[in-house]
Amino acid sequence: PKVLARPKPVLLSLFYNFVVTPLLAWALVQAMSGPPELALGFYLVVLIPGASMAIAYTHMAGGSVEVATLAQAASFLVVPVVLPFFMHFVGQSYAVTVPLASLAQTVLLVLILPMALGALTRWALVRRHGPQVIPRIKPVLGLIPATTMLLVMGLIFFSKGEMLAHEWRALPPLLGA
Repeated sequence: PKVLARPKPVLLSLFYNFVVTPLLAWALVQAMSGPPELALGFYLVVLIPGASMAIAYTHMAGGSVEVATLAQAASFLVVPVVLPFFMHFVGQSYAVTVPLASLAQTVLLVLILPMALGALTRWALVRRHGPQVIPRIKPVLGLIPATTMLLVMGLIFFSKGEMLAHEWRALPPLLGA
């Protein structure tokens, strides 16, 4: 309720996530001059907010975890709508076909389905064991999304291994080296 009265932090976060960050990504991609597929992959990684890490960094910096959580929730509501259109538009600028329906399906499977399954799992655990179960299993719950994301990233990189090996010079700028 407080966010409705003072929405500035959440709106600034959305502005940063969906205006500033894509512009910075565009500048970095232009400086790298890598293959179009690598540029599209970079845009995709940059546009999907990393909720648990952003909230953890906010906590470590002494910021408001509540505002960070709400900002990430707002981003996750915007991403499934914005991402397919953004990637389709960027793909056209590189003359790379990015099928909108296929991308929307991927967003559904990679973003929306895990969130829905997480919410259902939490609901089922609370219903079966009571609300006191969540604090007890919280350390394990944090490992599940991190491990799953690393697995998905690994599968993506392994599936594009030949292209990455061929275009290895484009990787150091992406890694911050």
